[in-house]
Amino acid sequence: MGRARGRGNWKGGRQEQISCWYCGLRGHRESDCRTKQRASTVRRTTRFRSQQHEATTASASMTRVQALVTSSSSSHGHEWVVDSGASHHICNTKSAFRNLQLLRPPIRILLGDCSEVFGIGKGEISLEVGSGLVLVFTALYTPAFSVSLLSISQLPPKYSIIFRSNTCFIADRRATSPEIKLAILDNGLYRLRVEITYLNQRPKPRVAAALATSQPTLELWHQRFGHIGVQRLQHILDESIPASANLPLCSTCVLGKQHQKIIRTPVPPVSRPFELVHSDVCGPISTPSFSGQGYFVVYVDDYSRRVWVYFVRSKESIEMTSVLQEFLARMEKAYPDWPVARFRCDNGRGEYDNRLFRGILRVSGISFQPAPPYTQHKNGKSERMIQTLVTKARTMLIDAKLPTAMWAEAISTAAYLHERSPSRSLQHKTPYEMLNQGKKPVIHHLRRFGCQAYKLVPPPQRKHRKFGEHSRI
Repeated sequence: MGRARGRGNWKGGRQEQISCWYCGLRGHRESDCRTKQRASTVRRTTRFRSQQHEATTASASMTRVQALVTSSSSSHGHEWVVDSGASHHICNTKSAFRNLQLLRPPIRILLGDCSEVFGIGKGEISLEVGSGLVLVFTALYTPAFSVSLLSISQLPPKYSIIFRSNTCFIADRRATSPEIKLAILDNGLYRLRVEITYLNQRPKPRVAAALATSQPTLELWHQRFGHIGVQRLQHILDESIPASANLPLCSTCVLGKQHQKIIRTPVPPVSRPFELVHSDVCGPISTPSFSGQGYFVVYVDDYSRRVWVYFVRSKESIEMTSVLQEFLARMEKAYPDWPVARFRCDNGRGEYDNRLFRGILRVSGISFQPAPPYTQHKNGKSERMIQTLVTKARTMLIDAKLPTAMWAEAISTAAYLHERSPSRSLQHKTPYEMLNQGKKPVIHHLRRFGCQAYKLVPPPQRKHRKFGEHSRI
């Protein structure tokens, strides 16, 4: 019996029913499925059209690129060609770009002979085409391309391109400048015939001060020497500047050298002690004292220049007013015939500028004289007294090789010694004499700050009453 035609398998004289794994129908295999074959054809056609669309969007037109490829053998690597159909500027010279950025992934460019090249970068180019005209545009970097393309459609709208008599001209629409010959037709391509200059490849001009033709002015010399005065310039330049030369107002000098002018008006002297008391606060001190204080307050009598020092932990109003009350009460008991009349300070916010502090002065009948803001010289006597005490205390600590934490003891000693030291402003008298009707202070008990001293140990505190040490260093 003959074998029947068909694609099914025969088994025992019967055709076995086979199902297709692609379409699900019976009677054929997946490799013979016509539905799968039609779908594959549609996918290939769609992919080819998509590649054509990408090449048209990201590159020049196919006909123009095909013409360039056929003439690439006679082209120079740095040659530019004007293309009216290119959709992008294309450059094959890496050094022509100002700032080149690599593309990830590269842009595919489809040529007319179905070959491909890739644009691997993108950047800005400044191209001088002659007569001072500079074209600035963004181009694709395609090193495998034979020439560079200048796309007419991508040029700024202010430029007009004219083709006449096998020549391409370019002109600025907004200016009255004449047309510039840009390119000449050669073998079907408009090649740039002008001398091309990339602005980023121009050599940097060398500065030669000796070639200056203009005579430097007085203002220029003033700037060269760091804005010094005319008199000093005359000593430097000798006879080059006349004696009557004046420098115009220099705004730079005003901005950089202006400072506050201190106007010192004569102040009538006081006639008695405590007629005027100056006060100021110093701190915070970086190293607290052994008692934990970080500030100290000074009260200076304008008549005798005597100073009283109080140590505080902070500049809070409660602590400062407490110190003021202690000082006023002490002066009232020690010198009842000389009440405090006026109180002068820098009006620091918190320590002096508060209602409680002003209230104490008002109740005590003391006139408050705060200094204006940013005028420390108005409270100069207390400022200079703090400087005197700190300088003397620092010197004594260094001489005695004592730790910085003993600054409070050093300041107290400096104030005690200042009371017994003559002052030029007092006709070489001491503050002690000014407050004690000319009585000389006793100085025989003074010892060097930081010297060794022996302290007597009371009998109950001795280790051995009969044979123990009676004193210690």
